[in-house]
Amino acid sequence: MRLDWQYETCKCCTREQRVAWTTDNKLWDRVVIDYFKTRTLCLECFLRMADDREITIRLNEIKMVGLVARDKEGK
Repeated sequence: MRLDWQYETCKCCTREQRVAWTTDNKLWDRVVIDYFKTRTLCLECFLRMADDREITIRLNEIKMVGLVARDKEGK
């Protein structure tokens, strides 16, 4: 991850994503609808899509990789 990374915006709900996370590509492909497969999603939207598809996500399938201390206004 780049050290100058400040935040991204979820392309589904448009909220700032201040928790950087990742998951296995196979799980991502099973959960995420085609339109969002190449876009950034927050964890909440990812989990909602999993619920919609009745896919259970286990804690060990999600990896937190970073936190952002500032929002896009620098606060």
